[in-house]
Amino acid sequence: MDKFFICLANSLKRGGRCIAGIEIVFNEQDQWDIIRNSDGTPHWIRPIDPCTEFGEITNNMALPIKLLSIVKLTNVNECPHEAHTEDTYFSRMEVIGEITPTSNVLNELTDNIHTDIFYNHEYSISTLTYAEGNYSLMLIHPERIYVEPDLLKERAKYRMQIIYNGNYYEMALTDPDYLNYLSEHLKNGGTIEDVFLCLSLGLEYEFRHHKLVAGVIVPQSSITSLPHTFNRRKKKEKFIREIRPLSWRERLCIRSALYMPTYRGSSVYIRKWDGKELFITLESGKELKTRSKIRLTRLLLVKYESEGGTTSYAFRWRHNKYGEKH
Repeated sequence: MDKFFICLANSLKRGGRCIAGIEIVFNEQDQWDIIRNSDGTPHWIRPIDPCTEFGEITNNMALPIKLLSIVKLTNVNECPHEAHTEDTYFSRMEVIGEITPTSNVLNELTDNIHTDIFYNHEYSISTLTYAEGNYSLMLIHPERIYVEPDLLKERAKYRMQIIYNGNYYEMALTDPDYLNYLSEHLKNGGTIEDVFLCLSLGLEYEFRHHKLVAGVIVPQSSITSLPHTFNRRKKKEKFIREIRPLSWRERLCIRSALYMPTYRGSSVYIRKWDGKELFITLESGKELKTRSKIRLTRLLLVKYESEGGTTSYAFRWRHNKYGEKH
């Protein structure tokens, strides 16, 4: 099953990223609508990578995804874990467009059901509360936000003091883009006006789960757009420039070639004698076991060129004689 969500968090997580957002569906007019739970709250999705230690998304995979990107997940399998009910496995993740962050749209995405932030008014929850919980993500529009630098950290770190529904909370900020913004424009801290915050419950640390600000979204009230529309990302047209076997010089440079399925699809993992490594897409064909060796003489190199003049490469299986249909 494939699913779509509006990304509201692309935050730091144990050396990688935590991606999360609210699930949506599309109608015949290509407009989106929010999927909601039985209690009226938006239904969240948190993609999990089973190949990483803590389920974090790798930085390379997260790089194309921005806040308010519309993301498509392929082959979705839910894998809830205690309060992290939103966790989901997937085989492929890609950005198909983005929405405009107007106040009206962001207000629709906010959580107006939970009056407290994650079960209490403290900065964290116990492992027992976490085990009995049923949600770990929410988007809020606080009444007041004050940012304070954490002077005990070597790198730029900030904490947010939040007033929400009349209650005080203090949380660490893990949105890397907003951390960079603060280090340049509000280095010594201060009050922030009218922003929406995506909040998340972190992994266990010293028997507690800390509340984190995983995304900061500034509404663009001056921009007018139709509700529930989005800017679909157009795929650049590309044409085949060349199809050929690898030359003997190219084969001599390569130490080994292995089959590796990735979130982008099947790939050939190339290790060269000079120590360099790279992945090259393997276009549709037979499936192999992960890390199966591939004979270079069995591959054809396809050179593509896009409308903008960008060149890219892929592999195809070579069947029988070169020149046959493949």
